[in-house]
Amino acid sequence: MGIIIKKLKILSAKERKAKLFFDTGASSTFMKSNIAEEIGNIVTLPRKYKFKGIDGNTVETDKVIFFAVNLLDIWCPFHAFVIEKEDLPVEADVFIGCDFMGKYNIKLDPKKKDIIVDKEYLKQTFTILFSQQIK
Repeated sequence: MGIIIKKLKILSAKERKAKLFFDTGASSTFMKSNIAEEIGNIVTLPRKYKFKGIDGNTVETDKVIFFAVNLLDIWCPFHAFVIEKEDLPVEADVFIGCDFMGKYNIKLDPKKKDIIVDKEYLKQTFTILFSQQIK
């Protein structure tokens, strides 16, 4: 499909720009440990999770970070498994998996090496989320 990397703002305890690799081959979202440590709010889980890469190598982590990505001036909250930077070979900071892309209805345009984000969908998603929290 091609590599699509976008430089976008991410936020946890701190905000920064990061290179996000939109990976349709990954079911989960991952963040390199050095970036997670920089923006803060890493949580240690009670057990380790194993993930197998396309190259057949397995990585384990018991760490997750809760963060948000700024898409079209809307902060989209999510979580990522924190992985040692050596275990993620592509020159990106965050690997956006199908879990994130599915939640926010993100489509990829491999010819233009771009992402397609529907701002109205994002607004509608947050209207539903926040109205459910108020009840």
